Amino acid sequence: YTTPALTATSTYWVRATNAAGVADSGTVTATVNAPPPVITPPAITTAPVSTTINSGGAATFTVAASGTTPTFQWYKGASGVTTTPITGAAGTTYTTPALTATSTYWVRATNAAGVADSGTVTATVTSSEFVLTTSGIHGTITGGGSYQTSASVTISATPDAGYMFSGWTGDASGTTNPLTFVMNGNKTIGATFTLIAADSDSDGLSDHQEVTVTGTDPQRADTDGDGLIDGLEVNVAHTNPLLADSNSDGMNDAYAFCFVGNPIHPRTGNEVTFDLGKLITAGTALKLSGKLPKGLKFNATSGLLSGVITGNPGTYTAKINVLQGRKVLRSSVFPITVQPFPSGLLGDFESILEDSNSIPIGVCRISIKSAAQWTATLESAGSSMRSAKGTFVVDQEAPTAALVASFSAASGSPQTTVNIVIDGGNPIITGTCNNGTVRGFRLANGAENPPLDLSYNLVLDAGVQDGFTVPAGLGWMKGTVSKKGVAKFKGLLGDGVSSGFNLRLSPAGQAIIWAQPYKNRNSFIGGIITLADTGQTANSNQMLTPGVWWYKDVELASASYPNGFPGMPVTCGTSKWIVPSTASELGASLGWRDNRTTSVTIDGIGISSHPPSGTDEHDDEHDDEHENSSKSTGSTQTTVAVLPTELTMDNQFNLYSSAPAVSNVIAWNGMVESKGGGVTGNLVIRDGASSLGISGTASASGVLVQNDSWGTVTGCGLIKVPITGSKGKFITAAFVLEQ
Repeated sequence: YTTPALTATSTYWVRATNAAGVADSGTVTATVNAPPPVITPPAITTAPVSTTINSGGAATFTVAASGTTPTFQWYKGASGVTTTPITGAAGTTYTTPALTATSTYWVRATNAAGVADSGTVTATVTSSEFVLTTSGIHGTITGGGSYQTSASVTISATPDAGYMFSGWTGDASGTTNPLTFVMNGNKTIGATFTLIAADSDSDGLSDHQEVTVTGTDPQRADTDGDGLIDGLEVNVAHTNPLLADSNSDGMNDAYAFCFVGNPIHPRTGNEVTFDLGKLITAGTALKLSGKLPKGLKFNATSGLLSGVITGNPGTYTAKINVLQGRKVLRSSVFPITVQPFPSGLLGDFESILEDSNSIPIGVCRISIKSAAQWTATLESAGSSMRSAKGTFVVDQEAPTAALVASFSAASGSPQTTVNIVIDGGNPIITGTCNNGTVRGFRLANGAENPPLDLSYNLVLDAGVQDGFTVPAGLGWMKGTVSKKGVAKFKGLLGDGVSSGFNLRLSPAGQAIIWAQPYKNRNSFIGGIITLADTGQTANSNQMLTPGVWWYKDVELASASYPNGFPGMPVTCGTSKWIVPSTASELGASLGWRDNRTTSVTIDGIGISSHPPSGTDEHDDEHDDEHENSSKSTGSTQTTVAVLPTELTMDNQFNLYSSAPAVSNVIAWNGMVESKGGGVTGNLVIRDGASSLGISGTASASGVLVQNDSWGTVTGCGLIKVPITGSKGKFITAAFVLEQ
C-alpha cells in the first residue's frame, strides 16, 4: 500500500481475511519529518575601509555580511586572490601586525549557499618624526633629537664629577643606563643625578665613578701620571685618564692641555705659553723646578710659563709639584721638546727699499747668525750708513719670521722703520718701509752659488739721451763673479764717473745694486739686476722683477753734468766673458769677420757716426737706425769731420778705425783688453765742433759682450767728449759695436 502524499505523521495496519478467518497486523507509523530550512547566500553589507597609519602602527578593518550564518576568512593581497590567507583571521574584525610598508587586504564570507568577497582595502603606511627631549641637572643625557616613527633609540646619562645616575623620569623609568626604546610618539625623558660625597683622592671623580665607569684608581688623583688629575682628564680635557699620551702625538696630555694655542713641539725662536694654572684646583698652588729652555719664565701667581725660546734644541724636563700649603699633594714631570731653529732663516739677506712710485730709496742688509737674533744696516739716499739690531719670533705654524728694524734719524734723514717677512722655505723676502715697499732675497750659500769663478761684464743703458743735459754714454763695468756668490765690478757710469759694485748673489742669480759714487749723498744708482748664465739653478718663483734707477743731484764741482740730471730707469745688460788666447779667437767669439766690426754707431751730444752725404760706407739699414735715434733725442746731429764706422783689431789686440776710407775720418786708436773684455780708444774732435762747444781728444771706454742674447751687438761704452774752454770738463756720447 502506498500512501498518498503525507504532510503529517499517520498510522496504518492490515487485515488478512479468508474463509477460515481474519488476521490483523500490528500498527505501523509513517512519520513525516519537518521540511528543511531555507538557506540565504551571503552578501557583504558593510565593506572594510582603507586607512592610513604611521610606520610601525597597526590597521584595523571591519566587515559585516547578510545571509544564513556566514563564516569569514581574511586574506592579504588583491580581492579574489586566495593564495595568502591570514592564519587566525576568521572574524568580522582584523587587526594587522605593526606595519612599516603599505599593504592590501580583503575578506570572504562563506555559507552553504555560496561566498561573497569584499573589495581590496589598503593600509597606507606613512613616515613621520617624533621629538625626544632630554634634560638633567648635575649630568648630561646624550641621544635627544628627532627620530623617525618606530626608530630604535638609545640614550645615555653621564653624571658630573661627584654625582651618580639614579633613575629616569618622564616617559621612561627605571635605572637601566644606557636605555633603548622605540619612538612611537614625542617623548620627554629626564635623568636624576644624586650627589656622591666620597672622593678619596680629591681628583674630581667620585670613588664610585672611578671604580664603575672610568676604571681609574680612586686612591690616586693622577692615575696615568701625566700631570693631569683624573677629573680634569675626564671632564675638562676629555683625554684618557689611563694613558699619559691619549692620542699618541708625542706630547703628554698635560703638555697639550696647558699649551696655549695649537699644541706643537716648539722650535728655537718660537714664542710659547703654557697655562700651568689649569693643572690645579682651588686651594692648591704650583711649584716648578728642573731645567727649562732658555727664554721661558714661570710666573707663580698667574701660573703661566711663557717666553721666546732662545736655547738649544733638545728635551728639557721640568718638575711640577702641586702644593696645599707646604704639603706636596702630587708631583709630575713636564717634558718640553725644542726643535732646531729653521735653517732657512739663517743667513744674510739684502733688500731694496722703494717709494710709493717703486723708485729705489735705499738698501737694507740683514744678517741672522743665531736663533732669533738679527743685525742690520741701512744705506739710503741723503744719509750715511745706519745700523740696528734686535730679536724676532718664529711663527709656530711655519718657518717664517717678521722682523721690525728701526733705524734712528741721521744726517737729515728721518727715522726709518723696515718691516720684513722672511720665509725659511723661500729665499724671497717682502715687506714695507716708510710709505714704501721692500723687495729682496736671502743670499746664496753653499751649493746655491755659481759652480765656477767667472769673468763678467755689465752695460748700464739709460736710453737715448741728448748728452748735453743728460748723459748719452752707456755705463759699463768689468768684474768677476766668484763661486762664493760674490761679484765685484768696476767701471764708469754713463756720465763718465768712476764707480764700483760689490754684490752678493741670490740663489737665482740676482743681486741688489746700491752705490753712491758722488760727493752729494742724495745721488745714487740702485736697484735689482739679474746676472745670466752664472750656472745657478734659476727658479722663476725665486726671482724678483729687475730694475735700476739712476739719479744725480746738483754737484757744481763735478767734471761732468754739474747741474745733475733727473732720476731715470737704467737697463742692466750682462754677459759672461770667456778669456781668449789670441786676437783671432777673440774676434771669432764676437762674430767679427776678419777681426773687424761691421758697424760702429756713435751717438749723443750732436755728433754721429752717420756718414756724410754722398758716401755709402753704411748700409741703408744702419742709416735708418741712426735716423730714428736722432729723431728720438729731439736734437740736431752734426757731423764732426767723419767718425769711424768700422774698427779692426790686429793680432796684438790693437783696435783702430778702418772705415770709411776717406781722408778726413777721425781716427780711433785703442786697445782690446782680452783678459776682461775691456775696450778703449781715443778720438780727436776738431772740425765742425765749435758750434757744439766741444773739441779735443775724446777718450772712449767700454766692454765687449760675447753672449748670444745680445744679438749683433758686440760692445758698448761711452766717449768722454771735452767741453771747449773748460779744462777737465766733459760730456758723454755712446758707442755701440756690432758684428
